[in-house]
Parts: sequence; structure tokens; C-alpha cells
Amino acid sequence: FTIRAELGRSASNPTKMSIRSDGKKAVTHIKELVSEGKKVLIACRLETGRTHQIRVHLSSFGHAVLGDPLYSQGDWAQGPMHLHAAFLRFVPPGGTEEVTVFCPPPQEFTMREHCDQVKMDPWEK
Repeated sequence: FTIRAELGRSASNPTKMSIRSDGKKAVTHIKELVSEGKKVLIACRLETGRTHQIRVHLSSFGHAVLGDPLYSQGDWAQGPMHLHAAFLRFVPPGGTEEVTVFCPPPQEFTMREHCDQVKMDPWEK
């Protein structure tokens, strides 16, 4: 699914971002890779790069990032944040060739055993 929701500074907490009608355009594409109960390993593809974009988009639609102290609540806010850029593809500034990078998540990352699924582009079939 895709979340298209403008982001701006939270009116109640200046360290947080929130969905705001007067915010800047933000688009996050989300793909489920594996689910185990309440935990879901997802891939996110960003069209924009706003501050806290993934965290705000997911939490605003009821899908908090495990270990996120700003946007998660209760037990979900505890421990290390389970947000990791495992697969990146980009053309560097001034470059002409695409660069692809894979970095496995840290040992404490929940569902780490499934992360081999993102060694290749999770958006390609």
C-alpha cells in the first residue's frame, strides 16, 4: 500500500513531526515481506525524504515501529528501534551509475532471520 500524507512539525511537540494539511508532500510505499502475529517485516520505498517520514506515516496508520520512543506507545516503545536501511539503491550526486548496497540488520533486530529477503530489491518480482 502507499501512504500519501503531508508532514510538518507537530503543534504539540516541536521534536516530533505529524501529518498536517499545511505540511510538505510525503509519499511512502510499503510492502509486507513476512508476518508473525503482531510483528510484520516490511519494506519501505520513499518518493520523498522528510524528517521521520517512515515513523510518522506508519504510526499514523496504526503500524508503529518497534522500539520507537517518539511515535510508538507502551511496550512497542521499549528497546532498540527496529528500523534499518538494509537495501539501498541510488545514483550518487554527480554520478551516472546506480549504486546498490545491502547491510544486514543488527543482531537484536526482531525477525532478522527473514531479512535475507531484502538482499535483492524487494520491489522487483
